[in-house]
Amino acid sequence: MNVIETHGLTKRYRRKLAVDNLDMTVAAGDIYGFVGKNGSGKSTTMKMVAGLARPTAGEVVLFGDPEHGGATPQGFSRIGALIESPGVLASLTARDNLVAKALALGMTHAGQVADDLLGLVGLDPRDHRRVKAYSLGMKQRLGLALALVGSPDLLLLDEPFNGLDPEATRAMRLALVRLNHEHGVTIMISSHVLDQLDRVAKRFGVIADGRLTAEFTDEELHERCGSSVRVRLAAPERGLALLEQALPQATFRAEPDGALVVTGAALDKVSAACFSAGIEVRELAQQERDIEEYFVELMGGMDGEKDGDAR
Repeated sequence: MNVIETHGLTKRYRRKLAVDNLDMTVAAGDIYGFVGKNGSGKSTTMKMVAGLARPTAGEVVLFGDPEHGGATPQGFSRIGALIESPGVLASLTARDNLVAKALALGMTHAGQVADDLLGLVGLDPRDHRRVKAYSLGMKQRLGLALALVGSPDLLLLDEPFNGLDPEATRAMRLALVRLNHEHGVTIMISSHVLDQLDRVAKRFGVIADGRLTAEFTDEELHERCGSSVRVRLAAPERGLALLEQALPQATFRAEPDGALVVTGAALDKVSAACFSAGIEVRELAQQERDIEEYFVELMGGMDGEKDGDAR
């Protein structure tokens, strides 16, 4: 079952087309990494999924309910969301924030719920400071705890690693994996911290200028960014013809400096083929494609534009 489906999802803010005819699927049990540069439409998409923004056109279908789509209180009640900045009561403690939300949802044992969730995200239930004294990272963790009140089936997290130091980032990452593995929570995460996203996501969607440019699994990502062999030959044209004959399963790409990049064949196979064909080799090296570079390519390059309504 797909927990999220969008069909032709579109959002326009005055003259700005923030999300443009977006078709996306998030399956039950996914940790879905939603990647795009600032202004690409990530936050706007997540707001529409959460029911916080109304689509200009298209629809969101939640939890496999095509009859009612996502526009039902029952569907939205199964979602926990941390989008843009955490909605917290700054004059209360973290525990009191959680107790207030648990009571508003009619939950019994609100104090125990608050204590458990604070422990899960790495905050101290005995900390009596008001939230206005918290760092950005602590507010992010509290925002995650608030999103988890009510045991949602779907968690929407917009840049959850912002403001976290390495230790807190690791704790957040482990908490998300535990929620997914042990409690079956489907999670959609937008993040610029690609190395952290790569450690947790099972599937990825890449958005550029409001359009989904690619969707792929973690396995497909690593296949695309897997090892290749760079070889520079004394006689490139003749050498390429001989290598194509010797390594029919491999693919070849010419670099601007005349070197060849070979994928689908290990370094020792390329070396042996060159030796057997009597090809003079001037350079031979194994290389890995950078995952961040691959994402940047799909996003259409990076720039310095700021987030706003079109996020």
